[in-house]
Amino acid sequence: MSLTSQSSRIAATMAAVIIMAALLIAPAIATPVLEVRIPDTLVTTDSSAVWVDVFMTNTADSVAGFSIAFQLDMPDLIEFMTERGAPVVDTAGSLISGWRLVATSLIGGSPHMMKIVAMANNYPEPAIPSIGPRTDPGLLFRMMMKIYPYTPETLPDRIVHLMINEMLSETAFSDQTGVLIGVTTIVDTSYDYWHCTEWLGDSCLNWVQVSIPEEGDSTSMEIKPHSVLDTSLVHYQFGTMRVVPLCHGICGDANDDGKVNVADAVYIVSYVFRGGPWPIEDKCADPNNDYKNNVGDAIFLINHIFRSGDCPDCTPH
Repeated sequence: MSLTSQSSRIAATMAAVIIMAALLIAPAIATPVLEVRIPDTLVTTDSSAVWVDVFMTNTADSVAGFSIAFQLDMPDLIEFMTERGAPVVDTAGSLISGWRLVATSLIGGSPHMMKIVAMANNYPEPAIPSIGPRTDPGLLFRMMMKIYPYTPETLPDRIVHLMINEMLSETAFSDQTGVLIGVTTIVDTSYDYWHCTEWLGDSCLNWVQVSIPEEGDSTSMEIKPHSVLDTSLVHYQFGTMRVVPLCHGICGDANDDGKVNVADAVYIVSYVFRGGPWPIEDKCADPNNDYKNNVGDAIFLINHIFRSGDCPDCTPH
């Protein structure tokens, strides 16, 4: 590689970088211009499937296309329901109802990662309106989740997080012209330092790269602009799915004899401290409704029976 003295080039390039950086500076925005939200969902273990809603608010730009990648963090509880190998979504009554393209796929074939791609129009067909700016959240689409059968072993608070992959290669929104929403350009600059080992007049015949500027005779600079998501403009709010068991009998009836009395408190104490039999309906043995089977449930029953304490309540919450 042959390099000549580059001082003037570097000065000109630095001036260009300063101008580009100034153009990228924008006033801080207090609220996002686009927000995608997945609300928390309560799932009972009697369910084999559940719909999860995805909402969107776009206050500044119209949305004409998007791709979103989702991931579940507890694959032993919930997975994306599929039909003919593709995740099931419902767009009826949603913001993208009637869009030309709505396609879903499993990422890497995993039932715990999925991607949806949607476009309002597929030219040259007649145009379908994009999603205009709105201040209220609107239903973007629904996803169907498959629930694994519940096997009583413990009574944990089983929470599955439904996350959005925020990488632009996986999740992005565009307007009618194909411009990505909430994306800004960052300029990375790298420097290399060179030492000439053989001169011919003012020209170098052989350059060797060195590690520090003091050892070099010249400097080269490489500018690499790249797009990144501006999280002050776009916000993704992840959701949770809480999988809870049900009590099919009488709440507080740990020994399943059809009554709630001190025998149930004794049954729970025996189970917790003496390795006694497991409650037939473990949620029924959770009268204080904290999603745990422990001595607190026995104390709750004693207070209820002898001290007119709160009534047992096993309703999922």
